[in-house]
Amino acid sequence: MDFSKKPIGITHCQTCGKELTNKQKNSRQRYCSRNCSPWPLITERYICKACGKEFKPNQRENTTYCSKRCSGDGKRKSNVWHHCKVYFPVCEICGEVFISRIKCKHWLCSNECKKVYKRKRYKEQYFVSVKKTNPFIVKQCKECMKEFIVNYYADVRVFCSDKCVKRFFKRERRHRKKDRFVESVSLGEIYLRDNGVCQLCGLKVNMNCRVPHPKSPTIDHIIPISLGGTHEQKNAQLAHFICNSRRGNKGWAQLRLM
Repeated sequence: MDFSKKPIGITHCQTCGKELTNKQKNSRQRYCSRNCSPWPLITERYICKACGKEFKPNQRENTTYCSKRCSGDGKRKSNVWHHCKVYFPVCEICGEVFISRIKCKHWLCSNECKKVYKRKRYKEQYFVSVKKTNPFIVKQCKECMKEFIVNYYADVRVFCSDKCVKRFFKRERRHRKKDRFVESVSLGEIYLRDNGVCQLCGLKVNMNCRVPHPKSPTIDHIIPISLGGTHEQKNAQLAHFICNSRRGNKGWAQLRLM
């Protein structure tokens, strides 16, 4: 088949025999106008179901909507919401009116209101019930032996204040340090040995700063004393006060001894 030759189309109107224009020939029309076509023109006027305006439709368009925009709005309202009920409830948290297709016991409009409702429900169900079953209890402090009052934290709390907590754990650390003492460790010697660099973050240490300044120099045990480490120069390293406190008694620095 020779594709270089174009097929010959209709050149004259099939009703009146008038020659078609080039535009009509290219679009492959059969009739020169709508009067010659066998389908009559629509002369009646209709009312749009979406916007309520009166319009005269074309031959190929729908007679229910005046435009594509109105047809889209009408289909969303009629087709999408036709097979299910629509509710207009009020949100229990923010008080706004919204659209819902599902009937719920508790109406919530968004995820933020759901989070607020969950927190509120948790406080009502957990804290109130615990306070009822576990009222205020008088306990005795483990450090100073004074009596103090607690409510739902009674199962966890042992000390009456933060001062008693610090005093208790400092004493425990001193006792452990005495048991694992090998040799005396000087901060100046550790500073010269490590070239004044923090072994945890790799930055310089300022010897003029003092605790509780975050950049002040401290001695950090590579293997913590609470995990069986000894107090000697091999097990000591230079560290900032902030780096030492953040590390705590984690044993991830034990690889430095290998």
